[in-house]
Amino acid sequence: VLIAALTGNGKANNGFNANGRLVIDFGSDDVASGIQVDPVSGDLYVAATTGTGISRNFAVARVNQSGVMSTIFDTDGKAVYNLFGDDVAADLLVQPAGKVVVAGSSFVTTDIFLSLLRVGPTGAFDTTFSGDGVASTGIGAGGSNLIATSVARNSNGKIIVAGYTNFAASGSDSNDMVVLDFNADGSEDFTTPPQA
Repeated sequence: VLIAALTGNGKANNGFNANGRLVIDFGSDDVASGIQVDPVSGDLYVAATTGTGISRNFAVARVNQSGVMSTIFDTDGKAVYNLFGDDVAADLLVQPAGKVVVAGSSFVTTDIFLSLLRVGPTGAFDTTFSGDGVASTGIGAGGSNLIATSVARNSNGKIIVAGYTNFAASGSDSNDMVVLDFNADGSEDFTTPPQA
């Protein structure tokens, strides 16, 4: 995974790892999917998928403003998370108190489930979120085909995940957009439509 830091005029920011670039190796084939700044600490959080074939995992890195891996986060600034065996990260969200939510999809036999991971500032699973730091949901009778693409936090502090599915109510095979609302504890909110 490559992080490039630029100045306002588009040049390399040499205050970031001396040359404006940082390469992070999670140990396998790595693909970055999201980056966000913690508004409190100023640290960067990066979400990625690491692994190959049917053995992919979520990965998260924490980097300080000078481009150095944060030793606060899992001692070396990066961590890999195996949720269901084959997991692909799509986006991440930094919540208050430095909690990080990664949204993605998990492939289990013939089904695809939307998955959420929440970790604390040190990289440990947040057990106040769905009991073990991991939440998942699916759509479809007798199966699921639900792909997450982005995650955000609304004004009420709830987690909003957007994605798509081809389990349409009409029975067609075309893709349909899906927006899901999760409470702070990782449970789905079925009471009201997702709101900004």
